[in-house]
Amino acid sequence: MISNVRQDEKGIRMSQNIIAIAVACGLILIGALALKRIGLSLTIRVLIGAALLVSGIALIYPLIGAAGALDAHPIRLGIAAALAGLGINQLAAPIRMHLGRPA
Repeated sequence: MISNVRQDEKGIRMSQNIIAIAVACGLILIGALALKRIGLSLTIRVLIGAALLVSGIALIYPLIGAAGALDAHPIRLGIAAALAGLGINQLAAPIRMHLGRPA
């Protein structure tokens, strides 16, 4: 019976992590669209992207080494994923522009 409780808790945590990542994906898309529509220069967008990527890594880095810490902090995981994802998106803007795609 105790093992069933552990599995249930782990299942609940897994669904919370999935929801956090899904929300993060939505934030990445909305943030990328907002930064594109604001009309900032490409250099500023790349600098913002670098800052967001570093922020996302700094937020998640302490949790990587601890055993099971990611499962215990789904909101922090989602925020870190959104920051890192939006940072990568903005850092890739010059590459997309060079390839002839909308940056």
